Amino acid sequence: METKESYLKKMEAHLRKWGDKIDKLKTKAAKAKSESKAVYEKQLEVAREQWKELHKGIEELKTARNEVWHTLKAGIEKAATDLKTAVDGIMAKRPAPKRAKVMSTAIKKKYLTSKDLCKVTFRLPRIAAPDAHRVCIVGEFNNWNIYANPMKRLKNGNYTITLDLEPGREYQFRYLIDDSRWENDWNADKYVKSPYGGADNSVVAV
Repeated sequence: METKESYLKKMEAHLRKWGDKIDKLKTKAAKAKSESKAVYEKQLEVAREQWKELHKGIEELKTARNEVWHTLKAGIEKAATDLKTAVDGIMAKRPAPKRAKVMSTAIKKKYLTSKDLCKVTFRLPRIAAPDAHRVCIVGEFNNWNIYANPMKRLKNGNYTITLDLEPGREYQFRYLIDDSRWENDWNADKYVKSPYGGADNSVVAV
């Protein structure tokens, strides 16, 4: 019977393998002709996001209780499959899958000097909450009110919201899915330990 430790060892090897392939593809993209360079770079960004997702799943698995670790396997296996698809797509010189493209969801910041504000746009990709009915962003900017800032679901399945934040500080936050499941931002500026449950909080620096 497979144990948590043996599964972790297998998936960490998988993570290293695809990380090495991505590094090699960076060199290939650097040498590509100008008309191909942009395509390679875009696909590499998708692959890097998939790699981050797999790494995140493995890190969560490390802290899971031994009796429930197997419940995380489905998400990790899916991340591994998506990563392989993204990298293989680059190697075959074909566009990355449409589903993988939604992974490029960096936090956007627009500074308004006239108002001393920063408009920060947060995005949660649909792959993080494919069947969700409600997603809210919760953090220090709304005193951790779980209902204050519901996010808008876009046609592509991503969730988004733009908030006016005061510049010059950092804000901890997380996403709450259907009032029951917490998710971090995969492109946060950094992560810090939460005082509750041993999880991490996402941080946006404005």
